[in-house]
Amino acid sequence: MRADSSIVMLTVTRATHTLTSHAGAQHVMGILKSMKDMRNMVAATPAMIDQAQVLQAQANQMQTAMAQQTDRHADQHGARGRHRPDRVPQ
Repeated sequence: MRADSSIVMLTVTRATHTLTSHAGAQHVMGILKSMKDMRNMVAATPAMIDQAQVLQAQANQMQTAMAQQTDRHADQHGARGRHRPDRVPQ
């Protein structure tokens, strides 16, 4: 009977060790995948910065165009300076 219990104990111990090793391998693979994702993100960063700068330039152009359109509209309708407190009436 004693021999049977030691065989069972040895089997359980090996099974637990196998499960622990498998979970550890998954953890290491998870870390490696995270590192690969970070590497890809860093590699993509210059393109993302370039895209953001292009979008900023486009937004600045649109803002300038809208300001010019507002000025033309104000000039056409004689509202120069009334609706834009930052401008001094002439």
